[in-house]
Amino acid sequence: MSLVCVVMVTIYVEALIRACRKDGRGWDGTAEQTGETEFKEEELPGVLAAILPVVIVVVGCIVLINVFKIDSMISIVAAQSVATVVILVMNWKRIKQNKLKLLTEGAHAALVPLVGSSLVVGFAGVVADTAAYNALIGWVSKQGAGHVRRFRIRPPAHGKSNHQCSVAAGNIEAGKRKSGGGSMKRVMRKELAERLHQKVKSGRPVILAGAGCGIAAKAEESAGVDVIMAYNTGIYRMDGHVSLMGYRYYSDGNADTLRLMGEFAKAVRETPVMAGVCAEDPARDMEGYLHQLMELGCSGVTNVPSIAGAAGKPGSVFGASAEAYGLGAAAERELVRKCDRENIFTAMYAYDTEEIRRLASAGADLLSVHVGGTAGGSTGSLGEEVLSLEAAAEMTNRCYEIAIKENPDVLLVTHGGPFESPDAMAYCFSHARCHGYIGASGVERIPVEKELREVFRSYQALHLS
Repeated sequence: MSLVCVVMVTIYVEALIRACRKDGRGWDGTAEQTGETEFKEEELPGVLAAILPVVIVVVGCIVLINVFKIDSMISIVAAQSVATVVILVMNWKRIKQNKLKLLTEGAHAALVPLVGSSLVVGFAGVVADTAAYNALIGWVSKQGAGHVRRFRIRPPAHGKSNHQCSVAAGNIEAGKRKSGGGSMKRVMRKELAERLHQKVKSGRPVILAGAGCGIAAKAEESAGVDVIMAYNTGIYRMDGHVSLMGYRYYSDGNADTLRLMGEFAKAVRETPVMAGVCAEDPARDMEGYLHQLMELGCSGVTNVPSIAGAAGKPGSVFGASAEAYGLGAAAERELVRKCDRENIFTAMYAYDTEEIRRLASAGADLLSVHVGGTAGGSTGSLGEEVLSLEAAAEMTNRCYEIAIKENPDVLLVTHGGPFESPDAMAYCFSHARCHGYIGASGVERIPVEKELREVFRSYQALHLS
């Protein structure tokens, strides 16, 4: 608003100068500086008129953010602008008596906070780059105390402690500025949804790709994937383990995501990244964690790792207890509702038709039918759990009908089971209705295994001269 005041005064003064030149008159800046600038007590506005601008800002922000789903910064500026206009209209008689002096004083008063804020922000940026500042942040996070719950110390995760992962994520921005490297770019919810819907309208599927390391994310971006999925099963998968390990809580799944954000910071520039969130983490401030992910450049979240799939199976020891205590699928539905309020994009996995319906109703932007662990390769799913292509396509189609009926704007893609290759997905697209595909093992692990085998066979076939 400080900048608005400066602009308004500049425009007004320029208009006066032009008017004087047109009439052949000189102007010394004092022509209209007459009249009183102080108001008598009886001329001051009443209580309701005084608080009306504040009410407009508060109510306007609530309506714009929660009803119209407009970005919070844009909502604040819009609400303040409306309140400013209301103030001008309510006090126009007083302002008209001495426009120039009031605007000049207003601009002068506005410059002070404008310059002050600029100095504080600039100084803070310099401080954030210092070794002492980073050492202090590391020391605070190491204490693992207080309400900063993301700095808990847990057992090592893939060779790194939760403390190391959290501190590394907290220092991503400083590291990027020093090195001049790239940085993840957050794509806002509305823009991302429009982008994906536009691709579907053009007749092409939306492709989301899992990445368990920086080089995989870099390759996926260069190939032009629509969204990169970053969660802990990818780390296990690319370490040579079955993806199921990520669901077994051998490590802190949320800390694993922060570790990936550190790797992606210089590997991904433009492609939207969905961060894996373990929604039922009992010792983490979820709202603070979501804000942290958005500050790191993530464009949205997904529900990995999760016990929702295991809890939903008949006879599961997790089932009733998980739902009763707000864990598993219940926690993930609450995550969707929280993200909907915060205007954060959600790309959620669902393991059955009922959960598809519930997540669509909760406000998820994109749903993925999880038809089972991906088959194929050295660590793929085995046994009777792997559906046939026909059964997986039928399940996808059934979920599509339920999701669209619940929310016509939701995007529905499919994942897992026999959908491990482009040929398998070509079958799905021709036999089921859906908007695209999430590939994890199918776009990362299995292609790497195949390519490495072929390359090393070629090396082995060489002969010395």
